Amino acid sequence: PEMSRGLGDVYKRQSQNFSSGHTDIASKIKDNDINIENWEVRIGKIKKDRIVIKNIELNGSLKDDTFRFSMPELKFANGTLTASGRYNFADASSCVDFAAKNIDSNTAAEMLFNLPEQVNGTADAILHLNTAKNLQEIKACACFQIKEGFLPQLGSTESVSYTHLRAHETSQ
Repeated sequence: PEMSRGLGDVYKRQSQNFSSGHTDIASKIKDNDINIENWEVRIGKIKKDRIVIKNIELNGSLKDDTFRFSMPELKFANGTLTASGRYNFADASSCVDFAAKNIDSNTAAEMLFNLPEQVNGTADAILHLNTAKNLQEIKACACFQIKEGFLPQLGSTESVSYTHLRAHETSQ
């Protein structure tokens, strides 16, 4: 909810700033579409359960209640993370694609799945995430490759070359 609330607040604040002192103009354009190009949003921190991401920058545009964005590379789990997607203010839904490079598998597994000491190695990953109802419904599909790693609980130190994970979660 913090991400959607934050973006919604930015959208509302942008609308309020635009209309403050310009009541006549705001009332005349109220029923018209507002388009904003080259919009930059900075978010200090997003926290959801064990996941904490800091110093997020989103670049994008707003048209028809939809913010389309890309996120430049930032540090995540000792590697890097990028993203692109859209957030719809009208129905509080989003569709986001993430790409992670050279992340620490153990750090990511603990943070994302609460699985400490279950995966070792460096990983690259992609994640496709759809949300609805202010993050009350989440659907995700992830693919990742662990390089020079292993799964300690399986009792083997063989390399894990490819793992495919599909997750569907509906919070209440």
